[in-house]
This record gives sequence, structure tokens and C-alpha cells, in this order.
Amino acid sequence: MGISDRPEAMSLAHRGLAAAVWRALDSSRRKYMLSCAVAATESLHWACALDEQLRSEIPGYTSRRDRDSDGQVLPGLRHARDRAMHQVVITAAEDNRPFLKPRNGIFHIATSYPIWTPTDALPAAKKGHGHEDRETSYEAYVAERQVSEPLFQALRFLTRELEGKVTLVPIHQPAWYQELTHDEMTVISSGPLLPK
Repeated sequence: MGISDRPEAMSLAHRGLAAAVWRALDSSRRKYMLSCAVAATESLHWACALDEQLRSEIPGYTSRRDRDSDGQVLPGLRHARDRAMHQVVITAAEDNRPFLKPRNGIFHIATSYPIWTPTDALPAAKKGHGHEDRETSYEAYVAERQVSEPLFQALRFLTRELEGKVTLVPIHQPAWYQELTHDEMTVISSGPLLPK
């Protein structure tokens, strides 16, 4: 399965990713932890499937991904996907850190939105199955961020990589988002749920 022989499958994976990412955002804004964790885990599957296909079929893909500010989240998301699949880990957690908690020397004001599970709360990969580069990427680009932020980054990068290769659906603002009040849209677009 891939771009060359099954472009419709790649289109379906992209559509599945977009839908799951928006569901993760919707669940996050409503602070529905379980629904957010389910949507985030589904997003991980689609994102990793697309990443694997593009990596195996498109020359230069991996180096572009790793240099891109949106694409660099993908190895970290793969680490989360591996933990979720092989060790049945819930990759989203309630943000119950202290109100002001320094991370990487920067003070962070904790919210009650779901975040990616802190690195030290994820189990280590079983012997022989670890990938230090993915773990490092998770720590740097995914851990403790609002759940939807890295997912939207991955979606944007994968969309750019797939443009012109397969038929894509629009990835912006589904019907439920367009039905929000102006204040609700402002909270989402200027708050912690979407990456800047």
C-alpha cells in the first residue's frame, strides 16, 4: 500500500487523520479526557502510517521531516504510538501539574486541558524495542503539550507532503467548529489548544 499503487488508501489515511485530530481538539476544549485519549491514539495510528509510507517511498522525506518545525513532532508521536500499541498506555493525561511549573527553564501556567503524558510517566520500551531518537523527540516536541498541538503540526506537515500526490480533503474547520460562538473560537485559536 502506498502512494504509487494505492493513492486512495493514502487519501483515506489523511482523511482519517484530519478527522481524528479535530476530534482530539473538540474533546480537549470540552475537557473530556477519555474521548481525547481515544482521538489522540487514533491520530497516532493514521499519522504514523502516513509517515511510514512517505518515508519508504519519497526520497529526502526523512530529512525534510526532521528539519521542519511541524514535521519534527512525528518521531515523538511514533514513540507515543508504540507505547500505546505495545504497552496499552493512555497517552493523554490531565494537566494537574503545579500552577506554575518550570519546564526547560521556562515557567508554564498549567491548564486543565489534556496534555501528552509526561515522559517519566510513560513506561520504557521493552528491551530491544527502544528507539532513543524517538524518545528524545517525544521529550522535546510532544510531552506535556496540549494534546491537539503536535497533532495539528503533524497534520499540516503530512498535508504539505501529500499535496499533488493524492486527492486530499480540506483539513480546516469542520462543521462543529464553524458553529461555535465567536468567544469559543477565540479561546481555541488564541489559547493553548492550537500550535502557533
